[in-house]
Amino acid sequence: MSSEGLFSKVLSGLGLKKEKAPVIPPIQEDPALIKTLSHYDAVRGVAFNHDGSRLATASYDETVKVWDVESGEAIHTLEGHNHWVECVAFSSDGKLIASGGRDVTVKIWDAAEGKCIHTLKGHRDAPRAVAFSPDGKMLVSAGVDSMIKIWDVQTGQCKKDLKGHPLYIETVSFSPDGALLITGGEDPQVKIWDTTNWELQKTLKPKGDFCYSAKFSLDMKKIVTGDNRELIELWDAETGECTHVMRAHEGAVRSVAFSSDGRYVCSVGDDEKVKLWDAETGSHIHTYKGHKKPVHSVAISPKGDIIASGSLDLKVKLWSIVEPS
Repeated sequence: MSSEGLFSKVLSGLGLKKEKAPVIPPIQEDPALIKTLSHYDAVRGVAFNHDGSRLATASYDETVKVWDVESGEAIHTLEGHNHWVECVAFSSDGKLIASGGRDVTVKIWDAAEGKCIHTLKGHRDAPRAVAFSPDGKMLVSAGVDSMIKIWDVQTGQCKKDLKGHPLYIETVSFSPDGALLITGGEDPQVKIWDTTNWELQKTLKPKGDFCYSAKFSLDMKKIVTGDNRELIELWDAETGECTHVMRAHEGAVRSVAFSSDGRYVCSVGDDEKVKLWDAETGSHIHTYKGHKKPVHSVAISPKGDIIASGSLDLKVKLWSIVEPS
C-alpha cells in the first residue's frame, strides 16, 4: 500500500476525513508582459540604445548589464563600480554607456566591448543621474552633492560645474536638439539651462516638494515631470505653463518617459505599478502590474513598441505598448 493510501486508512479509522488542499488560482500575468530579466539586487536605472536592440540596466548589485532585447540574454555584465550603481544612459549612437554609483564615480563604457574607457572623479557624493548630449560630445552627471557636472566624453575632463539646486539632484536630461538641459531634484523647482552658455533659461515649479524625473518630448513641445506627491505634470516647453496634472500613483512618481512619437507618457512609482498615459489629453490608458516592490526607472524603446521598467524587486520587465481602446 502506498504511503498516501496508508495515511487515508489511518484517518478513516479515526473517524476523520482528509480535507482537500485549497485550490489557489494561478497568478494572472499581464498579457502585455513580454519578458522578465533579473539582477541580484534592486534595479535603479534602465536605458535603451539608439535602435532599441539593447537595454542597459543599473543595479545595487554593483553592476550594469547589457541585454539583447529580442532574446532577453545578457550580452555584457559591466563590473567596476564597488558600490550600488544608481543610474545608466546610452549615447545617442549606442556606442557608449555611462553609469554613476555610490562609489562616487561616473564611468564611461564601450558598449560593444563592455570595457571601461573613463572613470570620472569629481563628485563629492553619489551621482544619481547621467545623460549624454545628443551629439555625444558631452556627458552630464548630477546627484547627492547638488552639483551638475559637464564632462568632455573624449578626454574625460570636467568642463564645467553648474550650481542651481540646493539639495539632491535626481534627474538630468537634454532636449533632443541638445540646446537645453533640464534638471530637477529634492527642491521644488525644475530648471532649464541653455547649453551654449550654461545660463538658466527657465524655471518650472511642480506642485510636489521635489522632482524625481523630467523629460522633453522628441518634438520639444512638451515636458513631463514626476514628483513625490503622486503627480505627473505636462508642461508647454516654450511658455513653461502647466497644461495637465494627473494624480498618477499612490506614492512618489519615480520616473517618466515620452514615447518617440510623443503620443504616450509612461510613469512608474512606489505603488509597484507602471502606467501609460495619453500625452495630449492626460488620460489614463493602461496600468501594468507585475512588480512586487517600488519601480524606480522606466524607458520606452525608440520604436515606441516596448516599455522597460526596473524595480527594487530585482526585476526588469519588458512590456508591449497597449493601444487605447
